[in-house]
Amino acid sequence: MKTSIDYTQNITFYPDKVVCVSEFIHPTSNNQKKKDVMLENRSTVYNGFMSPATKRRVTKIITVWMEALEFSTPYTSRSEGAKKHYPVFVTLTLSGEQKHDDNFIKRNLLGRFIIELRRNHGVVQYFWRAEKQKNGRIHFHCIFDQYIDMKVLQSTWNRIQDAYGYLDEYKKKFSRYNAPSTHVERINSSEKAIDYVVKYVSKNPKEMEEKGLKIQGRIWGCSDGLRDLRPYTIAEHSNLIELLNEMHKNNMAERFADDFFTIYKLNVSDLLEMYFPELKENQYLYYADVFNQLYNPA
Repeated sequence: MKTSIDYTQNITFYPDKVVCVSEFIHPTSNNQKKKDVMLENRSTVYNGFMSPATKRRVTKIITVWMEALEFSTPYTSRSEGAKKHYPVFVTLTLSGEQKHDDNFIKRNLLGRFIIELRRNHGVVQYFWRAEKQKNGRIHFHCIFDQYIDMKVLQSTWNRIQDAYGYLDEYKKKFSRYNAPSTHVERINSSEKAIDYVVKYVSKNPKEMEEKGLKIQGRIWGCSDGLRDLRPYTIAEHSNLIELLNEMHKNNMAERFADDFFTIYKLNVSDLLEMYFPELKENQYLYYADVFNQLYNPA
């Protein structure tokens, strides 16, 4: 990474990496070059899949959200009422052949489902990702910040499906309407949530496009409170950078770099606890503030 009076460094902390980005203090031709490169790599044409920039943004949103929950209320606590916001993964599938376009399904089925969870079951923040099954039907991978009994989720989704004819085939075949249309999985760590999201935003676009599995319209969405989340970031910290470079030399951290950024891969929580407890405390305070913004706004 370049060091110059024209640059300053912003250092951002993730659970598994530290990212150091060079920011220009004064406008220069290099500054414009950086912008040009970024624009070249950003597609302005919607192609039905997530761009690399969108994948990074989504991963960042989920990371900050889960970090705020974890820092504010430890996942290790499982006593009744100990965790008000207890995120879960929910997968929603259609129980019959898709008879409406993707946008209709998102607007009238998924949208109604989210509204009901927010009105009746305490959900505040949420995230969803649309994907196509091999049979061509759209389905959704969601994260909600409130534990809801699986039977309640399934009955709610099935009732909404039924209103648009998606249980007709199932009821005719099985003479019942409680189709197995939902899958629920609890989240017990921020790393698990991040891994979950990365898995579903990193599908191979070329392979999916060849199979005709492109989504029409929006691929993902989230509650308004999550859209502008930013991870814990500090200004230049020479002692930290010196230590990270030393750890890299001693094979204790991987390093990836170019002219504008450097990434150090390592366990960040252990790093801060061992060497920079003041940063660890500031990180805790930062995410406590994020949590309050999300759940206890003034």
